[in-house]
Amino acid sequence: MVLYQLNRPLPRLLICSNCGGFLIGYAIKGKRTHYYKCNGCKHINMNAKTTKASRNLGLNDAFKELLSGVVLNNEVVDVFKLQLKKCSLICIRVQMIN
Repeated sequence: MVLYQLNRPLPRLLICSNCGGFLIGYAIKGKRTHYYKCNGCKHINMNAKTTKASRNLGLNDAFKELLSGVVLNNEVVDVFKLQLKKCSLICIRVQMIN
């Protein structure tokens, strides 16, 4: 996996609470810090990771917390695993094209 994907795995999964647009990820190379921002309305700009200087939980950590509360019914576990495999194959194909 590419380094930026490890630091900012959520672009286009997060939606701006102000305008409904997708958040995109970017980095400040000098600071080695990663962020998400709304490319539409420019009102949302948040840390990707929680740091000592952060006032709020980073979006990656907040997403992990959200997912930790999700429990799948046994009936859908196999279907969910199959869907994850399909998504992984699509991601691999896209990376090979780019």
